[in-house]
Amino acid sequence: MVSKALEEKLFSFLRQYGDAENLDDNNNFEGEKADYLVLNKALVLEIKNIESNPRHKVTSFIDELSEHPSYPMFYGARSLNQIFEHFEDPEELDQTVYRKISQQIEAVLKKANRQIQNTQKMLALEDAAGVVILCNDNVEILDPEIIATRAGQFLHKKRGSVYR
Repeated sequence: MVSKALEEKLFSFLRQYGDAENLDDNNNFEGEKADYLVLNKALVLEIKNIESNPRHKVTSFIDELSEHPSYPMFYGARSLNQIFEHFEDPEELDQTVYRKISQQIEAVLKKANRQIQNTQKMLALEDAAGVVILCNDNVEILDPEIIATRAGQFLHKKRGSVYR
């Protein structure tokens, strides 16, 4: 859930550019629902906040790697690339870290997708476009480039013959 202060800022912004309807006030709903309808119900909008910091996943992975004979001995801080260059497949290690820190992006988008689809179905808005706003004001390890890349990968997956 997005912090109330941030949500209110977004809702205030939405009201300036269309008739934003907060669906939290709609109790005639079965299952999950999106947060808002905007622009005369042309858009079904879900706001997601990235709250979980995956830094511990990286730390655990590095701790496991430290037991490997290729792990370098050093004093002080080193970048992951400086550690990975001592291993046989540094690119694979880099991708493993990327997957570990970004997997929650896909999980958040899957849930948002379900909420939007259920809202479209329950309110007979099949022609309305679904929009997700991802907010991240707390998890520094997930910079905009990582979020955008992982979101793009998720959106390029097909469900049957249709892109998400």
